[in-house]
Amino acid sequence: MGKNDRDAMAGEVAGNNDWVTLLKDNTRTQGLGAAALENPGKAKWQMRVGSSIRTAPVWRDGTLYVTSMQGHLHAISADNGREKWKFKAGGQIYSTPALHGKNVLFGCNDGRVYAVNAESGAKAWEAKTDGEVWASPAVLGGVAYFGSGDGHAYAVEADSGNGKWKQTLGGRIHSTAYATEKAIYLGCGDGHVHSLDAVTGKDIWSTATANGVNSSPALAGHTLVIGSEDFFVYGIDAGTGAVKWKYETGLGIASSPAVSNGVAVIGGKDGFLYALEAATGKLKWKARAGEVITAPPVFGAGIIYIQSWGLQALDPEDGKILWRAGLGGSIQGAPIVMGKTIYVTSESGDVYALE
Repeated sequence: MGKNDRDAMAGEVAGNNDWVTLLKDNTRTQGLGAAALENPGKAKWQMRVGSSIRTAPVWRDGTLYVTSMQGHLHAISADNGREKWKFKAGGQIYSTPALHGKNVLFGCNDGRVYAVNAESGAKAWEAKTDGEVWASPAVLGGVAYFGSGDGHAYAVEADSGNGKWKQTLGGRIHSTAYATEKAIYLGCGDGHVHSLDAVTGKDIWSTATANGVNSSPALAGHTLVIGSEDFFVYGIDAGTGAVKWKYETGLGIASSPAVSNGVAVIGGKDGFLYALEAATGKLKWKARAGEVITAPPVFGAGIIYIQSWGLQALDPEDGKILWRAGLGGSIQGAPIVMGKTIYVTSESGDVYALE
């Protein structure tokens, strides 16, 4: 990634007190400024939304935003867990919300991306596709990028939902895009990793794997790191699409990588977390952390969090488990860390504030 890309992304990066999208912000900083917390001793509060949650929460100005399988977007007070409002969409929701301006954006199984006013819960706009939208919208420079189960990637104006471009790919898209000023990167059910021109949507390159790619990519320098259902983690040259390295795991990969200090950490359906050197793919360590890991890991300061077998914290140097809390065992969820509080969602429909 060049300097211009980093500068462009800075405009959409979360402030210190915001956690605006999956894995914190569009640079995928994964909460690196968050403190390394001890094992949470108690739940500050617990709130049940009434149906299963398969997504991660986001946070801004003391409010958590959580989507549920019942088709609701919930606004919840981070202080006491009380619901401020809820918005009903037209289907189940597998999409983690993204915050942009005054609105909360998320995809839905009814084929739409919704924008809902963060204060009132009123619908601001909706953008229609012809398939389910499981990806989290990636917002950069006032544009929201997302893929759909109809096999297309979309770019819409984040303030209005008006379409900018639509690009046909070869399969269903459940991968959340990584956006830069010049290009967006995403996986596809056709077994390829795609790079598209951010302005026009035209193909820059497409790199084949041997199975579907539902993992969401992250950039480490000029290397794009992503997993595939073919059991491999790939390191791909972000400019050319050439495969620089690949590392074989024990099963398919739906988890998305977290990157810090040149190391990429990603979970596998074989139940292991893998820490790989992003430049070379060399294994630094692997650690058993569950039966099946599809959630993305989250970096804190000197700690890695993963929702598997409850909520776990691992040492990023060697993968040793530091502590485990038997809460928040969501399949797809990821915790957010704000101050001395960890917020997690669970497959059973509970939202927890742990401290």
